Amino acid sequence: MALFVVTTAFFFTKYFRVGMPGAFQPDVYAIYSWELRIHIAGGIIAALAGLTQFWTKFRNQHKIVHRTLGIVYISSIAISAPTGLLLSTVSQGGFVTHVGFGMLAVLWAYTTFRALFHISRKEVELHKQWMIRSYALTFAFVTLRLWLGVFIVSGVPMEEAYQTVAWVAWVPNLLIVEYVILKKLTRNLRRKNNLQNTKNAAIVSS
Repeated sequence: MALFVVTTAFFFTKYFRVGMPGAFQPDVYAIYSWELRIHIAGGIIAALAGLTQFWTKFRNQHKIVHRTLGIVYISSIAISAPTGLLLSTVSQGGFVTHVGFGMLAVLWAYTTFRALFHISRKEVELHKQWMIRSYALTFAFVTLRLWLGVFIVSGVPMEEAYQTVAWVAWVPNLLIVEYVILKKLTRNLRRKNNLQNTKNAAIVSS
């Protein structure tokens, strides 16, 4: 995951060069050049800052760094999500693409600030769950390019590819993490029930 994030971050630096080479709609993005750069910069920072947050040993040993990177992560999304929502209204591919990228921007902000809400109430487990969902959406920064490359190599016309990638860049990510979260919750509940049954059996036998 780290390799994909760093590679994609390096790739996106091209948008900070004059003329934004590689932009899909140069005529449109020329009008929103600063918004596009802010959106991309926020996405790059969030993707990089979020990597260490999944490293349990690092979190436990460097709690101040963990909190600092968390603030950087949330702040980056606070500027990147709104600009992403704005850019979704002019994205290539029409209504389907506008809705797909618009929902991504809204859910990205929602999951992130839901995670912030839970940690402010010291609800650590809920905070973790929502941060996982948030980073799954942040990772769309990577999966968008991967899927788009697959479609282009497969010969799919650019407009159709962009309409599809506006959804597959993030929906599968969310489905996967929901499965992981649910599986963990089920495992913890089973362990708790087994422990309670063991205690009950010990009480009965005594």
